[in-house]
Amino acid sequence: MGGFERGRWARRAVAVLMCGLGCQTPPMAKPPRAVVPALAAQTWDRRAALVDGAGAAAQIKAQVEAGGGRPVWLQDADLHMVILPMSATLDPVERRPGGLFREAASAVETPEAVDVVLNGMTYSFDVDAHHGGSRADTRAGAHGRALRQGKVLGGQHLRPQTARGHLRWSAGERPHPWRIGPKELVDGTGISGGMPILTAGALIGAPGGAPHPDTDRLLATRAGVGWPIIGLDTDRGLVWVVATAWGQPPARGTDLHSLRQLLAALGVDDALVFDGADSTALYIDGEAVIAPGELKDRSAPFGVHLRWAPEG
Repeated sequence: MGGFERGRWARRAVAVLMCGLGCQTPPMAKPPRAVVPALAAQTWDRRAALVDGAGAAAQIKAQVEAGGGRPVWLQDADLHMVILPMSATLDPVERRPGGLFREAASAVETPEAVDVVLNGMTYSFDVDAHHGGSRADTRAGAHGRALRQGKVLGGQHLRPQTARGHLRWSAGERPHPWRIGPKELVDGTGISGGMPILTAGALIGAPGGAPHPDTDRLLATRAGVGWPIIGLDTDRGLVWVVATAWGQPPARGTDLHSLRQLLAALGVDDALVFDGADSTALYIDGEAVIAPGELKDRSAPFGVHLRWAPEG
């Protein structure tokens, strides 16, 4: 068992032990939820998905269903993908003034759920705030907005010269609560500022897809810089959280064009890429799988927290 899993299991074991020793349940209260085992990475070969994407997606869907909806974490070199059912929930993660993004990302971990945190939109219009390594409050200056149940937590309206989109979650909405759409987020819970790479299954961004002012520039970026992506497969009812490690040599890293092709092969309908390079951050069950760079850790304003817990 690796250090990641030992740390996760140790925290959950302590939670169980403390509850066993000192927790008191009121007579009419519901019993506490069972501790959910830590999510573990499974080695995966993305080449098989490029050959038979539908077959690979069906296998992943079957594994999620066989586990009662439990998410699946796949890893192939610098690529990490966490696939969750659409019963998972979404909530913004806020870096508090003076704090670090990793502190906010780790704080949402709960022993009775699988918790996944991904960084969000472009972190700030304020060049001095992030390039100076400041821990100032950058939430108000973020490009795009973060909302929780319709309440604006921070950020600015999308700049008119961009063509970015939003990720939205709304409890109880049918047929499912998840949406990726164009332009600004105006209600529900989620964030805006993401750049589309897939829309209704069609490739976005040239070359290879419909031209897009923001995505075209991203596709020209070299391999290995790091990319955070969220995609939705509405037919299979899956949410895809995808991240590649930043700072990789081009020969060993993954470019955005390859990620777009992979997600399209797997049947993802809509996908947004958020602030990449050393802003890229992925936390699973409170542990850093991909940590942001030092300056971005001190200035990234928002991320997203996806949470899955067993029913009952």
